[in-house]
Amino acid sequence: MPLSESDTRAKLIDPAIHAQGWAEDLIRREETAGAIEILDGKPRKSSRGRVDYTLRIKVNPDTQPVAVALTEVHFEEFFRLLPDRADSDHSWTVTREEIDARNYDLKAVNPHAKSEEDTRTPEELLDLIEAKGREVAEALALLRRR
Repeated sequence: MPLSESDTRAKLIDPAIHAQGWAEDLIRREETAGAIEILDGKPRKSSRGRVDYTLRIKVNPDTQPVAVALTEVHFEEFFRLLPDRADSDHSWTVTREEIDARNYDLKAVNPHAKSEEDTRTPEELLDLIEAKGREVAEALALLRRR
């Protein structure tokens, strides 16, 4: 009887990932994530897609781990190439010198995220707190009557 997808992961894929040295804190399963493309020397997030595993590789202790997204069809190739860190037709490799020369921003922060600043005055905040306090008091009074 063939294994289900979840059994295949639990019995075959997860043990293979652990055997290669990945701890659970560096593994994410069933993620929906966009790819990062480099256009005109700048990273850009592309459309979203589903990946079976995202493995995070610690390049050095002072930086965030680098994410490698995998679908099941690429597991065999990935684990075959991993020990020597070899490339394939599916690889995308950038040297540290190229990253430095092109000034890539590799922070795990979205530079395009809109900042939401609370523009209410202290007076408005105090009024809101008082109003919420009245709501809580009314709810407590109602509960006590029951």
